[in-house]
Amino acid sequence: METYLFKMILCSSIFIGFYYLILERQKAHRFKRFYLLSSILFSMLVPFVSITYGVVKDVSSQLVIAGGEGETLAPLVVKESLFSFENIIYGMYFLVTTILFVRFLISLNSLRQAVKTGQKIKRGKFTLVLQDEKATPHSFWNYIFVNRDYYEHGKIDEKIILHERTHLEQKHSFDVLLIEFLLTVFWFNPAFYFYKKAMLINHEFLADECVLKYDSNIKSYKQLLLTELISERILFTNQFNLSNTKKRIKMMTTTCLLYTS
Repeated sequence: METYLFKMILCSSIFIGFYYLILERQKAHRFKRFYLLSSILFSMLVPFVSITYGVVKDVSSQLVIAGGEGETLAPLVVKESLFSFENIIYGMYFLVTTILFVRFLISLNSLRQAVKTGQKIKRGKFTLVLQDEKATPHSFWNYIFVNRDYYEHGKIDEKIILHERTHLEQKHSFDVLLIEFLLTVFWFNPAFYFYKKAMLINHEFLADECVLKYDSNIKSYKQLLLTELISERILFTNQFNLSNTKKRIKMMTTTCLLYTS
């Protein structure tokens, strides 16, 4: 098991390192999404592949008993303490994993409750959920969550709805659920946290790309992003934040220059 975990961490670190060094600033956002998903799955499968060059017989667990005309081999029984270092490590792992998994389920249930209690407006293949709490528009699965007052008074720009609808149409929630679940099981792997960060910002690049195809006025869209900027972090949802917004504006600017040059 220790060998598998070491190989998995090593592989995922190499893959995500290559992404940040080479791919992150590229404009091929769809390919980057494919790379992130396939490489994280590959890093979990490739450690199972092993090449055996020879067979070494393990006799360390046997005890040679000499007597009479020959020698016989008897099993060596080793008693292991319940509070051994290995058992303590396993106990800590299962404790942390259980806490994170419960948190994972609570977050999903919070979204389910938000859908259940909010006013729902069907708009084609997705549903708007009006909420009383003031929060930036965000999306999950087939739902877009918006503030009721802002929506009823027409304060939500249609480009924001288009942005969130793109997340739904491209099934970005699947990526988020996958990485969040993997982090509950492999929370000790630092590479997976970088995978999560890369996936979320690439989702924003993809959604921004779709909005700019609808309306190429990049200046007004930048202003819209800045006015919607919020520091609140909502688990399992695609949201605006300062760091991501800076990267998104920079990506939109370089993309615009590329197209106009």
